Amino acid sequence: MSDEVGTAPCASGWTRYSVNGMCYKQSKKEMSWYAGEEYCVKEISGGHLASVHNEAESRWLNAQFRDKTGHMDAWIGMRRDCDNVTYIWTDGTPVDFWYWQPDYPQSEFAEYSCVTLWEYDDLHYIDGYVAGQWDDMILCSQTSGTVALCKYDPNASSSSGETYVKKECGEIPDPTKPPTTTTTTTPTTTSTTTTTTTTATTTTTTPTTKTTTETTTTTTTTTPTTTSTPSTTTVTTTTPTTTTTTLVAGDCSPKCDKFWISYGGSCYGIVKGPANYATSKAGCEAFGGEIAVITDDSMNEAMRKAFSNNDDTSIVNQAWIGESSYSNWAPGKPNKAQGADYTKYCNVMTLSIVNSGLELGFSRGVWMDYPCSLTQEYVICKQVNK
Repeated sequence: MSDEVGTAPCASGWTRYSVNGMCYKQSKKEMSWYAGEEYCVKEISGGHLASVHNEAESRWLNAQFRDKTGHMDAWIGMRRDCDNVTYIWTDGTPVDFWYWQPDYPQSEFAEYSCVTLWEYDDLHYIDGYVAGQWDDMILCSQTSGTVALCKYDPNASSSSGETYVKKECGEIPDPTKPPTTTTTTTPTTTSTTTTTTTTATTTTTTPTTKTTTETTTTTTTTTPTTTSTPSTTTVTTTTPTTTTTTLVAGDCSPKCDKFWISYGGSCYGIVKGPANYATSKAGCEAFGGEIAVITDDSMNEAMRKAFSNNDDTSIVNQAWIGESSYSNWAPGKPNKAQGADYTKYCNVMTLSIVNSGLELGFSRGVWMDYPCSLTQEYVICKQVNK
């Protein structure tokens, strides 16, 4: 790639990045990574899924194409080759930059290594989100939830650039395969040693003889004892022990959308406000869901582990939850602490603590009552029909 920035304008419908002179366009339709590359190639000569070579470019792309329509990610042109080690860009440019979000990449298989750039609008309201970072873990052939982000150089000749050769590596778990049976045989040998001891004793005695002095003299002659110990060894071989382990194929496909957790057959997520209860309820509905209703101790613990944090903050972060016959009130709650001026109170779950939990005496996961018309930082939502 040349350091000189070209001045050629972009084709209609494309957006120029003045720092590198390249042109970019995002598809309106969701598609797979493979279809995205084909789309970019067909859109314009020299087009490919976008390669990204520095943080500024990645963040500019995020700002330029930040999306409010519902998809979470945009495909870019990086993936691992079929050796499952070497990263490539489809436009053939060198892989000289990565911009992974924390704890990524995570993909074990090449067919899950196709890279996306985070750009969903609501991500900008999540603590710790860094605009323009990348992730993987989406199957390259997945067609839903992800659009194509294309790039081309308007200053290059139409014949320049690389042609990406489509490779579907096939290294993915196949839940349709029959169970695999592994047999391990361990022969056991037992050795038994039997010892036989034979003892022979011979004693010869001379009779006692009396003399005139009536002194008795006894003479005894003893033949030494001889011991013969023949050794017999018996070898016993037992029937071999056979252990059979059956590996049952499972369905490893994701049950929930990204950023949502699966519990009890449903999907749950946390959405950042701040907002009052009614607005938060509408926010859950905008995601095709409803405010989560916690029904027992196990579910409460699952939500606590999923959505609380380890920050000892100066304020108690809490999330709206729905009304339930079950409760997990903090000590002294509910008590309408904000006063009788507020006619309706709603439930919130504590997500963080203050002063190591000493200031208010609360722990993560307990509930408080709070005026529904005031705002909280978060709401826990449940997706319907997921």
